[in-house]
Amino acid sequence: MTKFEFAKLYQELLKDDRFQAFVAGLEARFGALDRSVFVPGDPCATAYNEGARSVIVFLRKLEVHPEEKLDDDD
Repeated sequence: MTKFEFAKLYQELLKDDRFQAFVAGLEARFGALDRSVFVPGDPCATAYNEGARSVIVFLRKLEVHPEEKLDDDD
């Protein structure tokens, strides 16, 4: 699957209310778009939180700019 095909597929999935609810659930659990993911004194937990948050940022970027190149290798 090419990057463009992946972005198009995501756009199609967004039309499904169940998928939107699923993404909203992921964002509520891992998104932290409105709060810090920093864990004082625990760099491993901070890195884990940032990794989870980066997935949500990636998904939200696809919603707004599906035509942009994605940051994966294929």
